[in-house]
Amino acid sequence: MALSSYYLQNWSALLLYSSAPYFLVIVLLWFLPESIAWEFGNIKNEKLQKKILRIYKVNNGGKNYKNGIQILVPAQTNEDKSKFMLLWKPLAMAVQTLCLALAWVLFSVSYIGMSYAATNLTGNIHRDFALLNGSEMVACFVAIFFSKRYGRKLTIITSMVLAGLCLVVVASLPTSSTENNSYKYSRLVFGVCGKLLTTVVADTIYSWTAETYPTFLRSSASGFHQSCSTFGHMIAPWVGIWLNRYHSSIPYFSMAALLLIAACLLIKIEETSGKKLPEKIENIYNLEDVPREMTVSDYKQG
Repeated sequence: MALSSYYLQNWSALLLYSSAPYFLVIVLLWFLPESIAWEFGNIKNEKLQKKILRIYKVNNGGKNYKNGIQILVPAQTNEDKSKFMLLWKPLAMAVQTLCLALAWVLFSVSYIGMSYAATNLTGNIHRDFALLNGSEMVACFVAIFFSKRYGRKLTIITSMVLAGLCLVVVASLPTSSTENNSYKYSRLVFGVCGKLLTTVVADTIYSWTAETYPTFLRSSASGFHQSCSTFGHMIAPWVGIWLNRYHSSIPYFSMAALLLIAACLLIKIEETSGKKLPEKIENIYNLEDVPREMTVSDYKQG
């Protein structure tokens, strides 16, 4: 995008150029098969059987499966019909959901807002935007390494705090200096580091959020918190661009404050790395006490 905008100075041409590939994606969607999980959940047995037999044939060198298959459909429960409401009870679950939701909104404002604020980093919009977004590729590997080695919670909270400090430094440095260009490069370095760290948060918080909920609530919880993230994306332009009207440092101070608040909200959320994931709501509250080979019910009985 940064390279395209550098050569295509006209905004309408840039919009057309960046949107054209998505028309091809729309055509390709007709050739994609429906999700097996969706067909299983919606009891599409006939289609599901055909798809499973076709997969078997491909995986076994063209041989057909001679025996019939039977798909066991799980019984529907009241929990299946009101999963969203189960995110808010009991009280401990409601507090967890609320803290995570607010954290998703706040960090999303900073994550997206930094790209909008690239216009006010050093003055070279195309270079700054390219470096900020290029750091996201490095952040993927950083997130994988640290989340596995030190856990999701420590990786996310530490990254939020460090990113907030980087943004404070950016906000404290002058936007331009005719006598010393080191201010510009310092703003650029700390800005890129802040973007990298917020991307580490974005890459890690998806898995951490899902792992904090029991199995049957995991998809509903992930969808809800990603919706909260979208709300943060809507607010981001007002923070990254609109606040710049009053002072160039206000957007960066604001995003730093939001990241630090989000880090505080996540302190009480349990670590999940290396632990048996909860299968029921009652499994959550003793998550740190349960050995990997035992369930919570076994632990309480034993």
